[in-house]
Amino acid sequence: MTLNHAYITSDTILAAYLVSIGFELREIRYDDSQNRRQNGNFIFNQSEELQTSVNKFLRTEAPGDIVKYEHAKKNLLDRVMRGLP
Repeated sequence: MTLNHAYITSDTILAAYLVSIGFELREIRYDDSQNRRQNGNFIFNQSEELQTSVNKFLRTEAPGDIVKYEHAKKNLLDRVMRGLP
């Protein structure tokens, strides 16, 4: 989803992939769900390059470094669990 020059996703795996290939995460915004768990919305600056990377990811054509990806995923999940922006 795009909004005000921002790309927003609640997909942690996609967000971790974008971080692992060098896109800067602006912030994580939280919505309380009905099951009392916080859902994180990952916000990136929208760009043509980012959208191309998202499209490749969605088509399962995304190249990347598994070590960088796992590190990014671990950090994002830690931030979500702590409720950090």
